[in-house]
Amino acid sequence: MEPTRHITSGSDECTLIIMDDDSGIREALRLLFDSSPVHVLGEADSAAAGIELVERLNPDMALLDISMPGMNGFRAARELRRRMPHVHVIFLSEHTDRAYVDEAFESGARAYVFKKKASRDLLNAVQAVLSGHTFISPSPAGLPCSQAL
Repeated sequence: MEPTRHITSGSDECTLIIMDDDSGIREALRLLFDSSPVHVLGEADSAAAGIELVERLNPDMALLDISMPGMNGFRAARELRRRMPHVHVIFLSEHTDRAYVDEAFESGARAYVFKKKASRDLLNAVQAVLSGHTFISPSPAGLPCSQAL
């Protein structure tokens, strides 16, 4: 079992790579993480470019969108688990269907955050993963996403 880490003020930084084809989302995430101990090492607009960054920069985590040009986030997560199994995968997605949540965890994710709830849930997801737990955003409109695990 991996040792737990906590991201509280004054603690060591957690590092991550952002993979999302939407530059506005990437910028918003950088702003969110700027005021936290999470340090963004880099960002990519495709899964292929993101995987290269992860291999080169060796972050603690990779934050992935599902829908990206070329390789989708699920395939990227599986590839990351194969190449860099110590890197934790968190999905940030607009998809709220349980099937997407299930596929994310089957592909190796440790957390799934809905984009509409990112500002509230993303740091909690990072903390949960660093503590050895999984995380799913509370489901909107009563969807049964919390039963995915």
